Amino acid sequence: MNQPTRLWELSEEIQQLEDAIALISEDDSLTDEDRETKLQETFSEWLSAGDSFKVKAEQVAAYIRHQEALAIARKLESKRIRTLAEQAENTATRLRHYLTNQMLRSGIDRIDGVTVKIGLRKKPPRVMLNVPPEKIPPLVCQGDL
Repeated sequence: MNQPTRLWELSEEIQQLEDAIALISEDDSLTDEDRETKLQETFSEWLSAGDSFKVKAEQVAAYIRHQEALAIARKLESKRIRTLAEQAENTATRLRHYLTNQMLRSGIDRIDGVTVKIGLRKKPPRVMLNVPPEKIPPLVCQGDL
């Protein structure tokens, strides 16, 4: 099976043909008729390789455009999925708060279900400080926290 020619192979072939044309035109051992015949043959090969190069270059450019489009589509899809994940997290948080509030309102602190167990834990109130302890005034540190 004939493997397709790669772009770099075509570039190399074009360069070799250009070198061959230069050597043929500078070769003094050839008669004018032989030189003209060889130049025409080599030039025809050079034109054919140039056309193949253009076709192959267009294919490579089309593939580059395809890869760029894939990258854009994947970025958009990733953004869409990230948004859906954030929405699901927000919904879960809202439902957790809703369930907690309704359990507190009803005075129920534990439910043992078949698939889940729900319990409210009493946590002592906490204060989060964003300052180093050295900067807290001494009066605040004397009381029970």
